[in-house]
Amino acid sequence: MIFLGIVLLGAVLFLIVSDWLFLKKDVTKIERLKIYKDTIVIQWSILLIICIVWLVSDFSWKELFTIDSGNSEEYSSSFIAGFLTSVIIGALLFVFIMNWRAKKGDSKNLVVGNIDFLLPQTKKERLAFIFVAATAGICEEIVFRGAMAVFLFGLPFEFSLGTVAIISAVIFGIAHFYQGAKGILGTGLFGYIIFKIYMASGSLLVPIIIHFIVDLKFVLTPNGKVNLK
Repeated sequence: MIFLGIVLLGAVLFLIVSDWLFLKKDVTKIERLKIYKDTIVIQWSILLIICIVWLVSDFSWKELFTIDSGNSEEYSSSFIAGFLTSVIIGALLFVFIMNWRAKKGDSKNLVVGNIDFLLPQTKKERLAFIFVAATAGICEEIVFRGAMAVFLFGLPFEFSLGTVAIISAVIFGIAHFYQGAKGILGTGLFGYIIFKIYMASGSLLVPIIIHFIVDLKFVLTPNGKVNLK
């Protein structure tokens, strides 16, 4: 358990420090494709380390991908399907609105805020961003929802499910330091909601799919009018 804690703490600190160093760069000279590649490599490397921890420890793979909230059976498959449908509709609506704004010539077509310069703009970047979205959906959910929950539940403090959801959400938000204060709050809220969905479904697959869809929408949004000043 101590080893897992060290790995998780190291991963979060590494992300914060690397983001801080990145934000000191001149954003007008960034290479998005290189950033996407580095992001994919870093996140899969962190996940690989987590998997090694699981192999050398007595953790079961089942507890990494499932959670017993005690009431997950109360949520039917139709509820989960309905929530996934709502996420898809919300993402499509977001894409429609942003495209509509672009057609109207909205020069302030910002969709995230101070990190809009990271969003894909060319065909190659959009294709690469699909893999970024898939990587974030898989790696971040396994690390921040799966492994984080196992670690927090393994501590001698008897945390409740709600407390674990809040702690993991706060850590998840802080790990997205590069998005600024609003980004940290927004990402933290997303982390809390996604953890509650994890509790409701009992399977990490559902959060992974939702996370992927939420990030994937940026592939279809007109991100070409980004103000880099």
